[in-house]
Amino acid sequence: IIFLHIYTMTTPFNAVESSNKLSPECRRAITVLGEALIHWEQFFTSEVTKDILIHNSKWFLTSKISKDRLPDAPDWGWNQSNGKATVTLDNTYVLELYKYNPIRKSPIAQQPSYKLWLGNIRVIDTSETFSFIWCEKGKVPDAPELTLQDLSFLSEFTDPATSKELGW
Repeated sequence: IIFLHIYTMTTPFNAVESSNKLSPECRRAITVLGEALIHWEQFFTSEVTKDILIHNSKWFLTSKISKDRLPDAPDWGWNQSNGKATVTLDNTYVLELYKYNPIRKSPIAQQPSYKLWLGNIRVIDTSETFSFIWCEKGKVPDAPELTLQDLSFLSEFTDPATSKELGW
């Protein structure tokens, strides 16, 4: 007997069905996928780059992605944290969802504290496949360095002497 779990979720998907019980973090990843899918063009990339490791970045690719295509380093790689979750979304997509965390390649190595979700998605009607990557926990991008010149738009709110002193 196979039990089917049907979830009532606050996601862009109306029907989320799985033969396994989905963890709260897995359901959260499905929600992120659904929200990103609405604007997939903004998240489209043609190849996997190190940018996928940026915190909260989301990516769609037109090919099925496997673990060996994810960027790693000489001292750490990726470990699949739990089994894959296979989920049907709105009777339109079949999602295979994987969670990955870094694992050290040697006992003295240090690995970063990342959490990456990889979803391989098949469109039921056409059998087309695509992938979704969400870096739930990743590299925080460096903040751009501001210069005085970047603030020159404020010159209209200062007196001429101050503007001249600041080089505006």
